[in-house]
Amino acid sequence: MEFRIDPCEGMSRVRIFSEKYLGEQFLELDCFENFLEIKTESELWQWNRNQEAVGYTVNTSGAKRGKVTLSVRLCPAPDGIVLDTAVTNRDTHIIDDIKYNTCLKFKHVPAFKDYDGKNVFVWTDEGWLSILDLPCRVAARRWRRMQNYFVKDHEPDGLDNGFMGHWGFCPRPLAKAFIAKLAPESGLAIGLLWDRAFYCRNNMNDSHHCIHSQGQIDDLLPGDTRKRRGKIFFAPDGLDALYEQAAAFFGWA
Repeated sequence: MEFRIDPCEGMSRVRIFSEKYLGEQFLELDCFENFLEIKTESELWQWNRNQEAVGYTVNTSGAKRGKVTLSVRLCPAPDGIVLDTAVTNRDTHIIDDIKYNTCLKFKHVPAFKDYDGKNVFVWTDEGWLSILDLPCRVAARRWRRMQNYFVKDHEPDGLDNGFMGHWGFCPRPLAKAFIAKLAPESGLAIGLLWDRAFYCRNNMNDSHHCIHSQGQIDDLLPGDTRKRRGKIFFAPDGLDALYEQAAAFFGWA
């Protein structure tokens, strides 16, 4: 297997190793960062492992928005890591607009790091574009080098006063919430996407050097369960090959 996944005990975080693609370096994935009220350092995360995958199940307390059960399975594949998930509403009311916030950090892989976004790409109607070629609405906290993006027809509320407005966002919508990093010297591209996602993000601070694609669970009725599938894609032949991998995985025309 090309990939090894090592859970960080007591955290919803894993390290992703691949001698073929990364040598002795590794990526970090904050799995469902701050999902409802569960934080990455929460003691509630319990990891399990078999020959094919690693994963966990956790029950949120309901202190924020509602009680749910989140089940996660991370499975190595020949060209990346498949993320299979399910959320069940255990509460007595609808929990609306649930999202996953998956944070893939490149801070331990210098080949991908940059401070202006030249190695960060998003999928638009024109294909892949560097975020340097896109406008950004600079916000009061833009010093964090953090930028948000939304897919066309899904413009979020709060662009002026909410989270996106505070941290900076791109006013030009994307075609898909597909975001990737490129290592210019090797041509290796690594991207992240869910089967249903309307928002993505990047953070070029030294603490992260990350990309996010936010899986969309939508509204969930009491007792209902909804599954989502995502994937971290590795393409040694660059961004076009990365898109072809995603198109094959998700069944795009």
